[in-house]
Amino acid sequence: MRPWDLTSAVAKLEAAQKTLQVVKANTAEQWNDEVRRKFDERFLAPVDLRVKRMIDSIHHLTESLTAAQRECEDRDCP
Repeated sequence: MRPWDLTSAVAKLEAAQKTLQVVKANTAEQWNDEVRRKFDERFLAPVDLRVKRMIDSIHHLTESLTAAQRECEDRDCP
């Protein structure tokens, strides 16, 4: 068993990102003008990019922690 588990955090971020995309698409059907496009560009697009980067970083961190744990187990670290 891992003393750390980032799986649930990533799952929550991915779910929130999907929800944002659905809401954004639904809103675009009713609100489709220059103001919406600017709002999307200024606020929503940066959030989406940051969340994607966070998810990628957490996956990378998980891989690193898993490798470190395996290495420590192989060496019988305390």
